[in-house]
This record gives sequence, structure tokens and C-alpha cells, in this order.
Amino acid sequence: MMDFLLERINSINFSMSIQGATAAVVLVSWCWLIWPQQQISQLFKDKAKQYQVLIATFAINALWLVNASVTTQIHVHFLGLVVLLLMFGWRMASIIALLPVLFFATFVLKQPLDFALYAIFAVCVPLFVCFLFYSQSFKYLPHHLFIYIFFAGFINAFLAMLIHILSWAAWLYLSTGYSW
Repeated sequence: MMDFLLERINSINFSMSIQGATAAVVLVSWCWLIWPQQQISQLFKDKAKQYQVLIATFAINALWLVNASVTTQIHVHFLGLVVLLLMFGWRMASIIALLPVLFFATFVLKQPLDFALYAIFAVCVPLFVCFLFYSQSFKYLPHHLFIYIFFAGFINAFLAMLIHILSWAAWLYLSTGYSW
């Protein structure tokens, strides 16, 4: 058992790139800008809310590990992220989703120092765009359960997946010599 764990730990790549360092600065700046101070203080006071966050974190992590996604190599379960957005709000959902992203980048992608890149393109940007779409659909569409489920849930998850794919494609095109 110990040999297995040592082999797994040795297979993790701890090399840092300039793109990863830039993404880490952008992620820290993003978290500083959106930091939900009031919600975090309520989280520390409310035990039931802490259990909700813990269960949501484990559920998102489990969905990513099971690879319950629509297309291959899209590891993030976007409907799970949208549910996180609807449960906690986009700022708190962005902060909560960082722990599963860190776990996923370390143990599945085996590149923990690229955590910031994955967090920005798989969580922060899609959740922000989904929040913008959700707020506009809530503002202009009738308040009905099925409209809420369809627009705030499913179309929003599709939009998150689309933003994730387009932002990764733009990043690969601009930062590397990726051949299409």
C-alpha cells in the first residue's frame, strides 16, 4: 500500500510555468475582488451551513471523479456547478469550488501548480457568466418553476460548458503552439 501511495505522489508534476504563475496572480486578484465577506462570516457561525458546504464540496468532487460529464475530457460537471451557484450565489460558489478544483488538479491532472489555470477557466469565468445569464433571465422572464429549472439550470449549464470550452481554446491558442 505504501509503495502505491509513493508511486502516486512521485507521478505528480510540481513544475511551475510562467502561465501558471500569471494565472495564480489573476486567481488571487479575482478572489480578493469577489470575496463574500458577509457570507463567509455567516458560514463560520452557522453549523448547518458548514455541513451544506461540506456536502456540496464532496458532491462536486465525486461528480468530477466519476467523470459524469456529457463529453469526454470535460472533467467539470457543469450542472453541479450551476446547482452550487443557485444554492450559494456565484461569489460563494466560486470560493467553494476551489477545494474540489485543487483536489482534481493535484490527484487527477497531476499538476497542482496549474490549479489556478483550471480554477479560472473551469470555475470562475463560467460561474460569472452563468450568474449574468441567470440574473437577466430572472429579470426578464416570468417567475415560473419550469422556466427557472430550464433557464437557470439546464441552459445555464450548457452556457457554462460553452464558456469553459471557448476560454480553454482561447488560452491554448494564445499561450502555446497548440496545433489545431
